[in-house]
Amino acid sequence: MKLERAKEIYDSYGVINVKYNSKPVWIEHIETDENRAQVKVLTTDEIIEVHITDLKEE
Repeated sequence: MKLERAKEIYDSYGVINVKYNSKPVWIEHIETDENRAQVKVLTTDEIIEVHITDLKEE
């Protein structure tokens, strides 16, 4: 995923399906300088930091 799209999803009021390693995630925070995002894995509630290009929009 590109940084701009990740920011659009983060700012959106709707629910947009995003996955990391085939697992559904919720974008919690975006670090634009580092092109990274803090995401919550919805199946486990685990909070992890990932590279934005590793996120996939469904």
